[in-house]
Amino acid sequence: MHFMPAMYPESMPQQFLRSFKLYIHSLFHVFGLALILSVIAFIPRFIMLATNQDIFFTTDFFAPQKLWLFLVEISCLIFFLSLLWRIRCFIATIHETLLNDFKRALKKIIPVIVAGFIQGFSIVLINFASFGLYLLLIHEGLSMDKPLLYLLISILFTLQLAAAIYIYFLFCFYLPLILAEGKSILMSLKESVLLVWKNWWRTFFVQLFPWACYLIVLLIIKNMIPVPVHIYFTEPKFITFYSVLLQILLFALFIPWPAAALLVQLHDLELRKKLNRSV
Repeated sequence: MHFMPAMYPESMPQQFLRSFKLYIHSLFHVFGLALILSVIAFIPRFIMLATNQDIFFTTDFFAPQKLWLFLVEISCLIFFLSLLWRIRCFIATIHETLLNDFKRALKKIIPVIVAGFIQGFSIVLINFASFGLYLLLIHEGLSMDKPLLYLLISILFTLQLAAAIYIYFLFCFYLPLILAEGKSILMSLKESVLLVWKNWWRTFFVQLFPWACYLIVLLIIKNMIPVPVHIYFTEPKFITFYSVLLQILLFALFIPWPAAALLVQLHDLELRKKLNRSV
């Protein structure tokens, strides 16, 4: 089934609907990649079942288990890139093999990792600056009333969180720009900032919408069936083999939607940029 991209900039509800339509239309074509991605993503769950150990929080940073987690994350990223490229080819009615999708992902994985590192480093800098302000505030605020000091710390924490979220979404389109449009690392980050700059709230809601729907579905399932479905990697003692299999299937069915939302909104923001230039 052919998918028609938008011809003009659309409202947020229209983008919600268009990304969902792209997700539904392309799901059959990308489900194999999504299932492999999901299985790899839940390998740590199977390790926790086998070892009865919470490897996310109980192991040292340089422990071998952390290296395995890093390899799992890289593998997931490669398959997500393959999935994203396959959806892009579906939009353009280009028929490529799974091997070609995988080759494209491998070709772009290093630039994507470097760009992601720059994005993450920007957020880390914000956290370091905030930590310095925390220390200064606590040192200078020893003579303050405790309620006032707690209020100032809460305000600083809120500003830190808001800044980190702002930076994350400001750079969020570097991945499709590198993969689908062949941008360089710095150009992809710059282009993402230029596209999102005056459309931050629009970007925030459109990109968050699929994940909010996924969370709602998990909560509904969690309260409807006896199989434990966990939203985060918590409560390892209650994990069962069947609950992991259920989550693998749910995540495989879901993950193409955020990929579709990335491509749909990137196209919308580029249309807005062209429209602004012509005015």
